[in-house]
Amino acid sequence: MADSLVASFADEKPGADLLTQPRDAGLRVSGIGRLVAALAQCAHFFADYASVDEALSRNRGWEITELISMLGLIQSDHDNNGEVIFAPRALFVRISRILNGTADLTTKSELRLALRSDAIIAEAGSKAHRYLP
Repeated sequence: MADSLVASFADEKPGADLLTQPRDAGLRVSGIGRLVAALAQCAHFFADYASVDEALSRNRGWEITELISMLGLIQSDHDNNGEVIFAPRALFVRISRILNGTADLTTKSELRLALRSDAIIAEAGSKAHRYLP
């Protein structure tokens, strides 16, 4: 289990500017839309969760906002010739972690199921490799 956690952490490329990383993974436009919506739900969750843990809510809120911003910038760079939007693999890995972590904290079963479902979409995006020349 420890090896899995270390590998997952490394896959996120902590500290790296994801906008400068190779766009080596991808999702359809509809999948990107689902991730933006899921991250927005996480932002709402952490706004309410501030009464439980203010520091965690502030940190997660900042991180979620950054991820939404990155997805928007990457989507705006998208060429209109295909339905797949390519992004750094680490972006999808980070999004999956946020979605699963929020699902672990919520007491709302519908939200938990939706976030876990969207985390699977993010994980699929991280595994849909783009082969670069």
